[in-house]
Amino acid sequence: MTPTDLCQIMKEIQVADYVLHAAFRHIANDEISSEHIAAFMDASIRRDRMMAHVFSYVAELRKQKSYAAIDAHRNGNGKH
Repeated sequence: MTPTDLCQIMKEIQVADYVLHAAFRHIANDEISSEHIAAFMDASIRRDRMMAHVFSYVAELRKQKSYAAIDAHRNGNGKH
């Protein structure tokens, strides 16, 4: 994943958040329809999947950074 990809996913998450908030408003105003519920569920699932993707990416970066630090320390290149 590139920084551009990450930015695109974050923009898509913002859009999903907007849809979720709009659906919340409709539901809160007793304007519950199958369309609103379907939109809410779709946005919620989509957002959760994108967030999981972002968190997996960040976790992988942290793991790689940790391994690099361990390797540097083993090779005597780490800061003490």
